[in-house]
Order: sequence, then C-alpha cells, then structure tokens
Amino acid sequence: MSLYVLTRLIRPVVDSEFIKYHLTDLFFIPVLLSASVLLTKIIKRDNKLLYLKPLDIGIVIFFVSIYFEWYLPNFNNPNQYTSDYIDIIMYFVGGLIFWFIQKTKN
Repeated sequence: MSLYVLTRLIRPVVDSEFIKYHLTDLFFIPVLLSASVLLTKIIKRDNKLLYLKPLDIGIVIFFVSIYFEWYLPNFNNPNQYTSDYIDIIMYFVGGLIFWFIQKTKN
C-alpha cells in the first residue's frame, strides 16, 4: 500500500509516462485485495489465513476493468476518465503479484 501512495505522490514530479499513467494501476489490485482480506478478517474476528483463489482474483480484475476502463470513460464524465487496454494488463499483472505474494505467505 505504501508503494501505491508513494507512486501517487511522485506522479506530478516524474517525467515517466509509465509511472504517471500505469504504475498505480499495477498496484491497485494488490492494494484492493489486501484491504479486502484485512477487512474480512476484522469483520469475522478471525486471524486464520484467508486465501483468495485465482478465480476470485480474476473476477475482481474483470469487474475493476469493466468499471474503470469501460463504464467511467463512457458514462461518467468522459473528459476525466480514459479507457486504456494497458491499464487492464496492469490490473492482470497486479492480480498475479497478489496471488504470488499470497501463495508465498501460505
């Protein structure tokens, strides 16, 4: 999560297109899923290891992609949101990163 926040902070001062437009998308899925797992543990009051299956991660990636890359650019202020297939690739890679980190924790 700290990498995501750091990326958001350095975006205005960095000249890299990748850092400005895609790095936060790479970190978004791991941050979202980690926060979801943590919140679930807090609500359930259970410290057992919670494991998300690849299908669960894929479903999240699918809906995030639909929302941010199709719905928002087409129906909710198209001047503010843009659709980009590279962002979808970053969501997918972020999902793989989350899955790998989760797998190594287990």
